[in-house]
Amino acid sequence: MLHGMGAHPDWPEVVHPLRARLPERGWATLSVQLPVLPNEARPEDYAPLLDAAAPRIAAAVRWLRGRGHTPVALAGHSLGAAMGVRFLARRPDAGVFAFVAVGLPSRPGGAKAGTLEALRKVRVPVLDLYGGLDLPGVVADARRRLAALAAAGAEGSRQVRIEGADHFFDGFEDELVAQVDGWLRRARGAAGEKGKERKP
Repeated sequence: MLHGMGAHPDWPEVVHPLRARLPERGWATLSVQLPVLPNEARPEDYAPLLDAAAPRIAAAVRWLRGRGHTPVALAGHSLGAAMGVRFLARRPDAGVFAFVAVGLPSRPGGAKAGTLEALRKVRVPVLDLYGGLDLPGVVADARRRLAALAAAGAEGSRQVRIEGADHFFDGFEDELVAQVDGWLRRARGAAGEKGKERKP
């Protein structure tokens, strides 16, 4: 689990519902402390931290795999989702089978962040999940994100809009958990079938 801007690994919105309730559905979870800045920091101040998160994400994946928690998926909210996209675009060998992006902003840290370009390079299935009342930029760029997923070409990628939900899914926690759990199960099943096909 990758939290959003200025948040923490058990942030009450989005992160905590997934971290606490996915284990009830059979998933082990690990929530990562990502680099943060002081509260007065502006979104564009976070641009240098997009890549600074990579070592922490890689260490979390290694830790889970080392303890037999496989296959490993990443899920990120807002800026954490953007950090996850950057990580997977640059580390196709990271040992991750799927990625859940909740409320993914296309331009975190400013226009030079390159999130859409990075999304086109992600080779694992992506669930792009956002609310109908999400941040204006998240809603406005939904078609661009969908086009980036199509360009990436990972089978099983999907975009889901939850009508009535805001950026933090307040009051939509049940739907959030159900969507993430259901999609991860399908992605894990598809990954397992591909693995069988590769065996001689």
